[in-house]
Amino acid sequence: MGLLTSPTAGGSSKKFANILIKWEPVVSPLLYIAGIIWFLALAYHPYNAGTYFSENALLPGLVTNEFSDGSELARLLKALEAEAADHPDTVPHPWIRAQFRQLGLQVYPHNFTLRYPLGNGSVFHGENTYAVLRAPRSGSTEALVLSAPYRRPGAPHPPNHAAVAMLVALAKYFRRQVYWAKDIVFLVTEHEQLGVAAWLSAYHQQPVGHGLLDAGDLPGRAGSIQAAINLEVESATVSHVDVLVEGLNGQLPNLDLVKMAHWICHQEHIQHTTQGRADHPRPHSEAGYRHSLQTLLHMMASQAAGTPTGNHGHYLRYGIQAVTLRALDDRAMPGPRSGLSHLARVLEGMFRSLNNLLERFHQSFFFYLMPATGRYISIGLYMPPFALVAIGIVLRALTCWLRLPDTDDSERQQEAEGAESVGKKGGDACDRPSEPWPLAAVLPCVLAPHALGAVTLAGLVPLTQLLAAAGWPTERAVFAGLLTVSVGSLLLPAITNRRSPLSESGRLLLRCVTLIELGLLVFTAALFNISLALIVTTLYTPVALSARYYSSAPARLLASLCLLLVHPFTLQLAAVALGAPALAWRAVLAADQRALAVALVDSLVYGARLLDVACTVLLPLWLQMWTLVHCG
Repeated sequence: MGLLTSPTAGGSSKKFANILIKWEPVVSPLLYIAGIIWFLALAYHPYNAGTYFSENALLPGLVTNEFSDGSELARLLKALEAEAADHPDTVPHPWIRAQFRQLGLQVYPHNFTLRYPLGNGSVFHGENTYAVLRAPRSGSTEALVLSAPYRRPGAPHPPNHAAVAMLVALAKYFRRQVYWAKDIVFLVTEHEQLGVAAWLSAYHQQPVGHGLLDAGDLPGRAGSIQAAINLEVESATVSHVDVLVEGLNGQLPNLDLVKMAHWICHQEHIQHTTQGRADHPRPHSEAGYRHSLQTLLHMMASQAAGTPTGNHGHYLRYGIQAVTLRALDDRAMPGPRSGLSHLARVLEGMFRSLNNLLERFHQSFFFYLMPATGRYISIGLYMPPFALVAIGIVLRALTCWLRLPDTDDSERQQEAEGAESVGKKGGDACDRPSEPWPLAAVLPCVLAPHALGAVTLAGLVPLTQLLAAAGWPTERAVFAGLLTVSVGSLLLPAITNRRSPLSESGRLLLRCVTLIELGLLVFTAALFNISLALIVTTLYTPVALSARYYSSAPARLLASLCLLLVHPFTLQLAAVALGAPALAWRAVLAADQRALAVALVDSLVYGARLLDVACTVLLPLWLQMWTLVHCG
């Protein structure tokens, strides 16, 4: 920008600036449309790539998986279900530990406590059980983890007794083998993701949850964890295995691990899916493209949410590559059914491959999207179309910068006087008058929205505690707080512009700053969560490019309506409604309240960042665009 706006710049720079100012309003929308079309085309089979193994040491499927003790697995499942029926309100830790001890494993308990941050601040206690199979061929320097959450009868999630029974059966089988070069940890957790987060925090001695989660101490440890498999099994009959990959804040496991899970399922003749969707039999057809596109969009929506789709998501934050295998019995899914023994052989094959690793996963991709189980879109393929979608923000910011008046410094004033003495010729589009920038009027329009966003995020917890004393439910308190801020902030332009209204140059400067902020947000987010970045860019680029003051009342009203449609919490409500289209309006509103409360808890306890971004970045940017429309 300095080269384009320098008073000593040559004629070529001025010519380029004139061309940019003239053609940018046409080029930016065209690039936006071209980028979206290009990105959607990547779901078509010839335009993406097939997955492959980059890590040759894995050697998947080169050995015959030998697990065949289906009767023992059935016996364990029946005994566990009996224990669960006898003790419906507790986790049968004594039974689980007794089974592991009978195998000669090192068995340990793990206790943790959560102070619920909202409302009255309830305290929740939990307990995990883990057993360690020491590697006979190494010195406990590396480890693998096989985990499963225990779910009590009546829990909101489907029962998972078959997964816990399979852990015990596999521990018995693995105990008899002599080829293990890594420790294997069998982990049974309580309270779903909270149990895994607490165990990992205690294992690595890294506190999480801002003091809300007391992870406790572990009486025993294994080696450095290289990889983990989380297991969820609904019933003894398996129609398909869904491989879940999305982790906290959009993190993804190494593609080699995902490929290995699908490959070994294929080897054992178990139907496998991604995003709960099997591959289309004719991927090159129009119907196949639509199917792949829907699968791709499902993954993007899941990744953009920033919440793990399974317990594996918390391993990723520690650099541990992990996936969740969710075995389902869906009557609508065509094809033959499999038993638990087939699934056990899949796990055996995965652990034997992981046992071959000589170093951590590093060769394959960590940034990708999957339109099918055996296809992927790498970062090198999706970044160019994303750049086309977002480049209009940068071009419009540059155009606004070129239209700004020069600052009134002495050097430029002398040059201007010298130019006038020679004789003034006809000006061009980038000639700018010399006048001071209206910083005093623009700064409140930038700082006030950011301060409001920070206060909103920091004030939600005290608000829920205050309203809890009045008998308000936590979900309603969070929703009421955000709704009050969203409605009240609409008056912000009248407050910030009361003493010093924005001039034309002030509106240009505010527009330039807003566009630069939005560009920084989306290009930074694209480096670690492309789905969130692309969704934000697709929705906000059109309104950001058109956000300005309109003298016509109908045009100003239309611009206001478009902005209200992309308000962060309007989008959140729309996402909940699209996720459950069959729900009535009241049910959608209740689901939205629960989703906001869960997002706040996830932010405080786990470090999920979607609500933080919405409050401290998106909301201020939205308010700056709202000010641009109403700053006349």
